Amino acid sequence: MPSPRRPRIVVVGDVGGGSTLHVGDEAMTETAVAELRRRGLDGLLLLSRNPADTRARYGVASIQRIGFAGLDHDAVMARYDRVLRLLEGDGDALPPGDPAHTVIRTVRDADAVLIAGGGNITTLYAEHLAERAAVGAIAARAGIPLAIGGQSLGPDFSAEDSLRVAALLRSSHLTAAREPGSFALGRALAPGTRLVETGDDAVLLGPADASDEEIARRHGLVPGGFVALSFSPASGVMGYATLLDDLRHLAGSIAAHTSLPLVLVRHEGAMDPADSLADDAIAVALAPLGVASPRMLDARTSAALTRSAALCVTSRYHGAVFALAGAVPTVALWPERYSLQKMQGLLAHHGLDDWCAPLSAIGTGHAERLISAAWEHRGAIAEHLASARPAARAHAEQWWDAVAAVLTGREPSIPGPYPTPPRLDLEGSLAAELRRMAALTLAAEGAGGHAGDDEAARWQARVRELETSSSWRMTAPLRAVSGFLRGHRDPARGGRGPGGVG
Repeated sequence: MPSPRRPRIVVVGDVGGGSTLHVGDEAMTETAVAELRRRGLDGLLLLSRNPADTRARYGVASIQRIGFAGLDHDAVMARYDRVLRLLEGDGDALPPGDPAHTVIRTVRDADAVLIAGGGNITTLYAEHLAERAAVGAIAARAGIPLAIGGQSLGPDFSAEDSLRVAALLRSSHLTAAREPGSFALGRALAPGTRLVETGDDAVLLGPADASDEEIARRHGLVPGGFVALSFSPASGVMGYATLLDDLRHLAGSIAAHTSLPLVLVRHEGAMDPADSLADDAIAVALAPLGVASPRMLDARTSAALTRSAALCVTSRYHGAVFALAGAVPTVALWPERYSLQKMQGLLAHHGLDDWCAPLSAIGTGHAERLISAAWEHRGAIAEHLASARPAARAHAEQWWDAVAAVLTGREPSIPGPYPTPPRLDLEGSLAAELRRMAALTLAAEGAGGHAGDDEAARWQARVRELETSSSWRMTAPLRAVSGFLRGHRDPARGGRGPGGVG
């Protein structure tokens, strides 16, 4: 009797960097591959921007993704519409050699599709939104199950994009939102769909071949004896030159507070040390302060090093994911509203809502005070995180059990509400001051075109309220932001807004 055919599952993730790696993107897809294999699903095919790299890295089949990179929003959506026309039978919609033909055939021949976790279903990253919406439409047309891993949604959508995302969510048999804001937005966009609030997919990513402590020692580090730093080039409203100056100042402050060596764990850059990309420039800026920076590492090794630290300070979302999963006290610094939703939502899932600040808080001393508080209370924070970890991991296991059921045509057991622990609040006046700093930063960003007119007006009203604040600490940033509000040009009218964080 012949053995039953293995299910063929198409997985969508932002993978295939080749010479350039994005640790967070790879971590989510690598976790998906590992969790599906643990449940006996190993007939996987990944869509990738570099199929050869993906085949070698994960030992799976891989083909070129549809591809929307390098296009502005309107061009992305024009190509998306052509993909849909091709799906509907218009053979002239795209040239014969276009990758969309192969993707459509592959998905039609598959048993199921998984869209791995990510932070890019947002108008800000139209090319990623379109890739996922297109593959979801192909799966729906083929009548095969679709599951969507832990996503950040929005926070901003154009009117047309909100309809595309709503259609994607409705076509999914099971979807995960990885923070409270995305969960609420998903429920508003597609009421009645199977939407589960989860953590990030990479929370279960383990080390490759040894314990976290052993991997730290291999890199010359004492487990629990260093501070892990992870910074993005995204500078928010303050500008890149200011960012580098502020990060140098911050690194000096952290070293003085902790008396520990600092290690920059790169999250985006070249695997080949001869190249220089992304986080390398930050490594160069911090090197004179004695900040060590290992070469670009794979996702499992980067996670293991971060989980081995005594403290993590990061403006990278997955720097915080890795640290919190290892019960490492963490301070998250967000560049813009897009990152705020992700960072604060992640911290809220750990009861650490207050331990988050805008990047602009570095220049005013607020970030340094927050890091000092985290270091002072590091024992209590680590204990708090460790006590919450078993429930979070159990919830993640239940989620992947449900995904496996959906992908094999079985009825899933839907995980319950996310097991958020009690809050561990920041004491004293600093929490209120950081909320004011957040309001100022969002006001500046709103003036820069990343919010609608009504929202920008609300933030400007908030700035006027803050002008009456007697806190001397707010005076300088308030003047800076007020000037920004007067002089910054709306990107929708030709300006350029803050960059995002991968």
